[in-house]
Amino acid sequence: MRMIRHIVRLLLGAIYLFNGALPWTHLIVLPMPNPRAGAILTALSDTDIVMQVVKILEMLGGVLLLANRFVPLALLILFPLTVFISIVDLYLDPNPLAIGAGGFLVVANVGLMFSCLNYYRTVLTYKIAL
Repeated sequence: MRMIRHIVRLLLGAIYLFNGALPWTHLIVLPMPNPRAGAILTALSDTDIVMQVVKILEMLGGVLLLANRFVPLALLILFPLTVFISIVDLYLDPNPLAIGAGGFLVVANVGLMFSCLNYYRTVLTYKIAL
């Protein structure tokens, strides 16, 4: 089980690092998704800053996962991005490849977060006495 978590962590980190670095490295040119998904991605790109912040967070999370440092924090950083990517893949670009990729990201992120549940216990405290 530990080996599976290790492989999933490395794979998730590599995916996010690679995708985060794409705008600056131009390693591959991704095909434009269908018009509905393309409209929201174009709108985010046109703001200049939003997509840059998203890509920096993807790279930061990917590097932390690959380095096995601050893994619970990296998973928290990547979780909102994972949810957004899966929503776009599921509802706006419903092709089998996109759905599979979005599904993998959700399952991997949530599964790794559950494996780190002990590290989140203090954050999940309902009420504290101050």
